[in-house]
Amino acid sequence: QTCALPILRSQTDNEIDRSELLEQLRLLEGVGPQRIAQLLPLLPDPLDPLGASPGQIVTLNPTGPREELNVRYAVYLPPEYRPENAYPVIVALHAQGRTPEDEAVFWAGTPERPGQASRHGYIVVAPHYTTSENQSQYDYSARAQALVLEALRDVGRRFHVDHDRVFLTGHLMGGDAAFEIGMSHPDLFAGIVPIAGVSDQICQFYWENARHTPFFVVLGELDRDTVARNSRELERMMKARFDCLLSEYVGSGADSFYGEIHVLFDWLGRQKRNRLPPKLDMKTLRNSEQRFYWLDVGDIPAANRLGTADPDRRQVPKPLRVTAEVLQPGNRIEVTNRTNRTVLRLTPEGGFL
Repeated sequence: QTCALPILRSQTDNEIDRSELLEQLRLLEGVGPQRIAQLLPLLPDPLDPLGASPGQIVTLNPTGPREELNVRYAVYLPPEYRPENAYPVIVALHAQGRTPEDEAVFWAGTPERPGQASRHGYIVVAPHYTTSENQSQYDYSARAQALVLEALRDVGRRFHVDHDRVFLTGHLMGGDAAFEIGMSHPDLFAGIVPIAGVSDQICQFYWENARHTPFFVVLGELDRDTVARNSRELERMMKARFDCLLSEYVGSGADSFYGEIHVLFDWLGRQKRNRLPPKLDMKTLRNSEQRFYWLDVGDIPAANRLGTADPDRRQVPKPLRVTAEVLQPGNRIEVTNRTNRTVLRLTPEGGFL
């Protein structure tokens, strides 16, 4: 069993090397999936921290399997950070006219004036998610979404992250992105905090995906027409009894709403990701959105995929609906899926099997 540790520390994206490592693990006496699952949280972070140090905001530009994306992000580690402990994460998306570093400062502060993330022990990740220079509006693109998710994935491989306490937030344009990415990938987050953002475009089809993910929405009464534009999805979510809070600042326009920071951290401290809900009812329009909690599906049919609809129709295609439910008694799982693949990812702690 002692020789399993060096094998588990190995990192490779080569399928042949991975197969060889798996075969070596199979030959080790007493080592199986359950034993490996117990070992993984105790192992060092597999990738180099690239100069990131506690108490400092540092911008990283890592290389990886998706190098064409040119992933960059500002990261802040709390002063007490130690690789032996797991830390909650705030993924923060900046507003138009601001930088990721500015957004990181909002949450983490500076060495001279520590912010609330420093005081509460959070890692802050601020991805460069815009797809063009001087971008003033969120473009709802698959590339922008990939930049955010790849940054989060890279952070999880370089630092010790509590994956059950990852939160997504953003200001203005970044709030728009937090709505869309949070509804597209709700299984990754313990909570979504859009600040002065708008639930728009694709969100009208995805709001039901947020059934198992709490939302804390902060808006200003006089901030353009954000309150009216958000009412469509927020009313639907509240009527369906989703875990959704709205904090509206009366008489306020567009703002960072730093006055809400202590309430936000109190809320963040009480959230934890729901990893294995027994019933799923999800919608998707893109091949980048094929994973739903414990269910993976295949490629989205062209008739349901964004960007492949008949151009003469001038409308978004009808989203693909995927449902799954664990039924008791009988321990039966029923899945409705019109793609060519269904993969179930269940664990003993989920109580399903």
